[in-house]
Amino acid sequence: MGTAIVSAAEIDKLVSPIVRQAQSITICDQDDYEYAAEFLKLLAAKEKAIHDLCDESVEAAHKAHKAATALRAKGLDPLAEAKQIVKRKAAEFLSLMERQRRAEEQRLAEIARKEAEDRALAEAQVLEARGEGHLAEIVMQEALAAPAPVVVVAATVQKVEGIASRKNWRYRIVNEALIPREYLSPDPVKIGAIVRSQKNLAHIPGIEIYAEESVSVRTA
Repeated sequence: MGTAIVSAAEIDKLVSPIVRQAQSITICDQDDYEYAAEFLKLLAAKEKAIHDLCDESVEAAHKAHKAATALRAKGLDPLAEAKQIVKRKAAEFLSLMERQRRAEEQRLAEIARKEAEDRALAEAQVLEARGEGHLAEIVMQEALAAPAPVVVVAATVQKVEGIASRKNWRYRIVNEALIPREYLSPDPVKIGAIVRSQKNLAHIPGIEIYAEESVSVRTA
């Protein structure tokens, strides 16, 4: 069977006025409802006619697209896998270097803090020896209350042209009971399952259970 060629004119002939007709329909009584039902049957018939006109060409195009994408994937998938492997290893290396850099910052900051405390202690001892105990106490209190020294260690990994890295901030839950309510959300899957199974008998505090009517039409 050859591929059917469908023209836009054929489609227009089937559907062009249909939305305007639907918009013009009002349903206020039984007669209106029956007219709307006949209109729905007409739409279903037109829908079948469009499927009859187009499905063969759509299926052929789908098969061609499927074959082309499979061929492309055969070439691209190994490249993507290799790229992910190397990117993951590079990211692990950068993370290790960053952890080491921050550890060095903390080490140097602790050294600077200890040196500042030692200087304050030496100054306080001199003041104490002079009989200025109240000044010595102030010096020590200020030393203890002083903010932690800020030490910045430069990154050791140099940038490589054509390669960029960025930090993706993520999170993990360590104690769900401590999460504030504004960061919690209802479970739509669980709620929907209860409502569909129990219908009007379902009762969930804070949730209104209601039904929406829908209409279907069978084709001949």
